[in-house]
Amino acid sequence: MAETIAVLQRKGGVGKSTLICSFAYHLSHQGARVLVIDTDRQGTCTRYHDLAKTSEFNIVTAFDDARFRAVLERYGPEHDVVLIDTPGVESRLTSYVAAASDFVLIPASPSLPDAEGAGSTWELVERVREANNGRPKKALVVMSKFVPTARVTASIAKSMRSAGLPLYPWGMQELTGFREMFSTGVPVGVSHRASLHLLTHLQLDGYISWEARTHEVA
Repeated sequence: MAETIAVLQRKGGVGKSTLICSFAYHLSHQGARVLVIDTDRQGTCTRYHDLAKTSEFNIVTAFDDARFRAVLERYGPEHDVVLIDTPGVESRLTSYVAAASDFVLIPASPSLPDAEGAGSTWELVERVREANNGRPKKALVVMSKFVPTARVTASIAKSMRSAGLPLYPWGMQELTGFREMFSTGVPVGVSHRASLHLLTHLQLDGYISWEARTHEVA
């Protein structure tokens, strides 16, 4: 069965689709068979996939829990990694996605509403874990759309850590290239390196295990 990674946040505009599309691009270029399940009716990941240069991964839409379950059971075994994009709203489907995932990432930009959204999403993940025998086993908050040198970045990061949120030390900063990639189909330049840097740290730290498994096989 594929390794299943979901990006959740009850607040929209925090970079969920950017994370999913960047990781889909990098993992597929590492040789993984990648499936993206787009549960967000805005369809950002679907539009990104339809660009000519991003055809290396597969994508399916699922807007309710029955469809999601059917897609995961049907196509999951044919892939190494399943990435799940979700809408910026808490719903029964969001809870089901969390329960079906090996790893959950919760992005938050350096703003109070995003930090509050990350906190409530973390509480949702904890409730799902309690009801689902500890699954998902791994979950992290990751800073997105931030300026590294801005005082607000350090302030919001400190407040999230003080609230007990598992904020990862690596994130995806605010870069023009992340907006441009939705018209070009490819993360380039600094944005390419930034997203690959985050993915690589998650792999080295054992949160995303696909690369580790391929090395063991090799």
